[in-house]
Amino acid sequence: MTQNELIEEVAKQTGVKLDLVKSVLLGLGEVVCASIADNEEVVLPKIGKIKVKHRPERKGRNLQTGAEVTYPAKFVPSFVVAKALKDAAALAG
Repeated sequence: MTQNELIEEVAKQTGVKLDLVKSVLLGLGEVVCASIADNEEVVLPKIGKIKVKHRPERKGRNLQTGAEVTYPAKFVPSFVVAKALKDAAALAG
């Protein structure tokens, strides 16, 4: 489903104008990004949770030269799927 298809479907199911749905979805993206930047967990009902995870430093190898490389520790976004979404996916097939 594309962004436009999502906007149209939400507008149809809620009876809200397309412009307003688009604004809300764009606003949701801004709020989620700001919350993640503040290291806050964001709960999306029936969808899941978005949170920040710490990924520790790790060792790897440069595939071209074979030299050992150290990848620095970093923070990455993580998504935990809600049970309702898992159940819906199970019905898909």
